[in-house]
Amino acid sequence: MSIQPQRNRGRPHGSIQPVHRVRRDYRFSQEVLDHIAQGRALISDTSNETAFVEQAIAHYTAFLEGLVQMNQEVERLQAQVRDLEHDLTRTQQALHLAEAKTKQPSQPVPQTRSVAHKPIYQILVRHEPGACSDLPDGYDFLYVQKNEQQCPIHQVFAAACPIDQARLRIEALKQVPGFTRIWLTKNGYGTPQDDWQQKNGAWQRIG
Repeated sequence: MSIQPQRNRGRPHGSIQPVHRVRRDYRFSQEVLDHIAQGRALISDTSNETAFVEQAIAHYTAFLEGLVQMNQEVERLQAQVRDLEHDLTRTQQALHLAEAKTKQPSQPVPQTRSVAHKPIYQILVRHEPGACSDLPDGYDFLYVQKNEQQCPIHQVFAAACPIDQARLRIEALKQVPGFTRIWLTKNGYGTPQDDWQQKNGAWQRIG
């Protein structure tokens, strides 16, 4: 009894599985057929018409994928441009506002102590009986005790000022002939802060 050699079933080792093709009928126009013929003539590959069309479809698909990526990149760049334009508009508005503020006249620097908060000093005088003495420039008879006919006490100065300025005015009033007493009050007619009286031709401070 002879033994028959066992045959290996299946595909031999190292063989390539053939590409499974699905048959579909496409009807190309004559223009498309001319493009296929021209394309096959440009390459040295001697592939058949079906293989060439498959390669052309794969190439066009890759092109479309790259086109989608390119469109996405364009959209990203366009969004970035819009953001930059928005930032530029805000920067220009801030610049115009700053320029407008610089063109406005500068506001005066407020004084450390407003005049309204300075105390008001009054200077009163008494003169000798008779006609009222002539006042120097910058003074006036502001107040007559009870009525104008009842001399000799008058208020001749009232203003918000430093006390040093008020005392300088007292010194000027001492030169007026006929005055016998000069005194300084603050914010009313209370106790005199400075009280001068003329005795024997000389001024003496009595308060």
